[in-house]
Amino acid sequence: MPDGRIGVAIGDACGHGLAASLLMAETRALLRGFSQADCDAGTILGSVNQMLHEDTGGESFVTLFFACLDPALKSFSYASAGHPCGYVLDRAGNVCERLDRTGPALGILSEAEFAVRQGPTLAPGDMVFLLTDGIEEACNHRGQLFGSHRPLDVIRECRTEHPEAMIKKLYESVRRFSDHDVQEDDMTSIVVRRAEEQTTMSSVDEDCARRTAEVSSGYDTSQFAGCSA
Repeated sequence: MPDGRIGVAIGDACGHGLAASLLMAETRALLRGFSQADCDAGTILGSVNQMLHEDTGGESFVTLFFACLDPALKSFSYASAGHPCGYVLDRAGNVCERLDRTGPALGILSEAEFAVRQGPTLAPGDMVFLLTDGIEEACNHRGQLFGSHRPLDVIRECRTEHPEAMIKKLYESVRRFSDHDVQEDDMTSIVVRRAEEQTTMSSVDEDCARRTAEVSSGYDTSQFAGCSA
């Protein structure tokens, strides 16, 4: 971002198939464009919302969580457009803060406001955990949902491992829970943890193929490790 912060985003488009993919591709392009011109998460989401509404007429929507991570201060601010709750966990695995919605999903209303909230300062070992509803709503043959507590349990159990391994174990846990049935919805999650290493963000596809990209923060004192899948 223009001020040196790092944008972290997770989103989910309504529907399935090609239409949803195109909608998310447009959202990603808009988000990248507006975040190069502005540093306020709420203003950025407001601009994305207006453009999506103009293109879809309010007939489609995207939920999106957008955080601005400050490597120098070891903290972040965020705005959430109708996205499922995220969490900040300490190094012991306790939930320190819930990252709730701060506005409606993108594209529904022509004009919408997205409040910006300040997250806590992250101590070494603290982490930000984000996910889409495809994980929480994964269902087994008994009709039980994976829910919101099981993802947190998985992350707690492997909290000392690299975020890439944590994400993989979460995906595997969801698939086992759902008896490896046909995946009905996308499953995406992000873990950003303050660590001793250099700032690193690794990406793992939903099919567990590994693609890694490293992003340097430009601050010698900033230590974060992140992974998304």
